[in-house]
Amino acid sequence: MGRQTDMMMKLILFILLIFSFRAQGLAQPDKIFFDLEEAARNPSDVYKLFLNSQSIKNFPISILSMKNLEELHLSSNLIPVIPEEIDKLENLKFLDLKGNSLDNLPASFRNLNKLEHLSIETNKFKELPDELSLLKKLRILKIRENQIHSLPEFREGFTALSMLYIDDINLSSDWQKYKVYTNLKKAKESPSIVYHLDLSVQFTLPRPLDFSSFTELKTLNLSYCDLKEFPMSIMTLTHLEYLHLGRNNFLSVPAEIAQLSHLKYLDFSENNLTTIPQEIGRLSDLKELNLAFNQIKELSENLGELSKLTKLNLTKNAFQQLPNAIGQLKLLEELHIGFNDFLTKIPESIGDLSHLRRLTVPKSGLISLPESIGKLNQLELLSMFNNRIRVLPESFGDLESLKYLRIHKNKLTQLPDSFGNLRLLKELDLSENRLTTLPASIEYMENLTILVLDNNELTTLPFSIGQLECLTSLSAYINTIKTLPSSLGKLKNLENLNLSYNNIQKLPRSIRHLSSLFVLDISDNKFSRFPKVIFRLHQLKKCNLEENDNLFMNEKKMQKVQSKLPGCKFRFPAN
Repeated sequence: MGRQTDMMMKLILFILLIFSFRAQGLAQPDKIFFDLEEAARNPSDVYKLFLNSQSIKNFPISILSMKNLEELHLSSNLIPVIPEEIDKLENLKFLDLKGNSLDNLPASFRNLNKLEHLSIETNKFKELPDELSLLKKLRILKIRENQIHSLPEFREGFTALSMLYIDDINLSSDWQKYKVYTNLKKAKESPSIVYHLDLSVQFTLPRPLDFSSFTELKTLNLSYCDLKEFPMSIMTLTHLEYLHLGRNNFLSVPAEIAQLSHLKYLDFSENNLTTIPQEIGRLSDLKELNLAFNQIKELSENLGELSKLTKLNLTKNAFQQLPNAIGQLKLLEELHIGFNDFLTKIPESIGDLSHLRRLTVPKSGLISLPESIGKLNQLELLSMFNNRIRVLPESFGDLESLKYLRIHKNKLTQLPDSFGNLRLLKELDLSENRLTTLPASIEYMENLTILVLDNNELTTLPFSIGQLECLTSLSAYINTIKTLPSSLGKLKNLENLNLSYNNIQKLPRSIRHLSSLFVLDISDNKFSRFPKVIFRLHQLKKCNLEENDNLFMNEKKMQKVQSKLPGCKFRFPAN
């Protein structure tokens, strides 16, 4: 019992570790929200929301405004009803409603066209909701621990369904091929009809593991089972497509892995691997490969033979370089190679990845980027924070599809003139560099909503910044800014403005036009008089004036200011 508790604690710590890595500045779509109030204040920023075990009695209506939400976790609450407006979450891919009080789903549920994973386990359903058969992308469905004692005759629909977690009830052959077994002993009673076997987080599995009788098996999950020896009987599973072996203690991958010729997904993350056999290149059907959190130092050029690969995760290893053959992965859409401390460069061949949409290389040793990076014209997300990059290539402006750019904590002193060509950019983080100016071409970034310039060496903001009409958040604290352009007043959608820790003495009168501004932070500047233009900001909710040593505010003055904007919470200097 003590061993199992220890393993569970390791699992929790691992999950928290993953979350902490993501929270340290990966691009916005990877940020995870755990607090509903914070998420509601930034609805367009929310892609993943975890509200498990919070005694929520009703579905929070504020969630419906989170148009970009992809993952929603509401397990172990008290929710009795899902609102009809649930279909407003048109980007939802993952929904966990386990452990609530639901007994039906609204008709609009069928409109969640992107939903891939749904759990309604441990609720009060008596039959399979009709709406589920119309979810065209639903792959994984979990309905265990309800009051469902039978399933209807298999209907048309469920076109993408591949895995069904259900209690032990009689199933027709049509349903049987989707059922996921989670008990090895039970599965061995009729191994020839078992297609999916999930034994994850089971620490007392018999040794050695023998899977040779599962002749039709397509999915095998052995994640976090404290395995040290690779079960060689896996090699007999000639129909296997999905193999999950993450979070174990494997030291090596056998060359015989190449025998699994139908494999589409392979996960060896969070093990103790130092090498990968070159035979892995023979897995010609492989679409996703996860080798994150190991100690791998190099990959064979045979990697380039994985011609169908769409996702490759090499995060947190010991790579010093990547094989040039990586450019042969023509269908690759996601490449994650961050937290490799000694990776100083990316091969020029990366420019050949014409389908790449997401590239993350945070906290590595990068000192430059190849000129070919500009050829990635499908790239939408680029995260390269916490490296040693000094210069961006002129071709950087050719990244015409880029929407999210995190390149903070580098050594940039200037940006290329082409930077303004990133016209689809929505979120840009340039904080903790050495920038002294911004290019005037920034005015062409007409879709930019979030701009972070903290901790640079800026003395002013360009006049052209006033053209960023979609901007909702602008942060430029810890710079040496003395004056602000009058064009700042054109940012009518600006909600959050942080100019703290600068040398600003006054605000431009045009700032009165910032009709959407909720939060203003001008603390630790050089103000000697209260900026009366603030009184024109009728929507202001928070205003920070602290640490302006030359601004004297006695009790009477503070009360007068507060009376002018009673709905705003002020923080005054402590004279």
